[in-house]
Amino acid sequence: MSALKKSWTALLFCGAVVAALSGFCAEQRIAVINMELVFREYYKSRVAEEAIKQQAESYRNYLVRLQEQYNELVKAERTAKSNALNYALSAEQKVAAQQAAEQAEAMVRGKQAEIELYAKERGADMRKLEEAKRNEIVEEIHKEAERRALAEGFSFVVDCSARSSSAQPLFLIWPKENDISQEVIRELNRTRPVENAAPSAVTTPPVPAPQPGGAAGNTAPSALVK
Repeated sequence: MSALKKSWTALLFCGAVVAALSGFCAEQRIAVINMELVFREYYKSRVAEEAIKQQAESYRNYLVRLQEQYNELVKAERTAKSNALNYALSAEQKVAAQQAAEQAEAMVRGKQAEIELYAKERGADMRKLEEAKRNEIVEEIHKEAERRALAEGFSFVVDCSARSSSAQPLFLIWPKENDISQEVIRELNRTRPVENAAPSAVTTPPVPAPQPGGAAGNTAPSALVK
């Protein structure tokens, strides 16, 4: 096939595709929604954010108290090691002082391991909590957007807040009458309580006292129930 014939074939094919898409778009209505705006304006987003902040603060306070215990153990370790170097001690006293220094060192290592494990586990808990809350809210927004689209005869709903891999907007121009963002926000916030009940307090359990020879038992605050 000659180059000219190939060019005409490609041109005809493109023309057919454009014609088909034009006819398709003429029959289908496309709605636009700003998911970023809707998510931000939905009152449940702020409720969830406050609950997450409270839980994070509870974890942080508990970690601070563990750190304070660690600092006390480090001081005790230094004192025990200093005592073990006292030349005035008898042989028997030196053995006891050395054992006390080793025990103090073990307690420091145990508390350090406890802190590291607690921080790791609570960090994972917070990520799971944030993801669960976000997915729950996004699902509610999707349902309302779908309901609105069906009610108004839209076949598709596109997110105009979407960004490309280069962080540029994917959609630059769209008919304003096709934007259902505000309608979705109003409907979602229609059930907002007049006075939101204060979120239940997140209690921080007492930090257990250090136990000789290892880490203290770790009773972490329970994860926030959705």
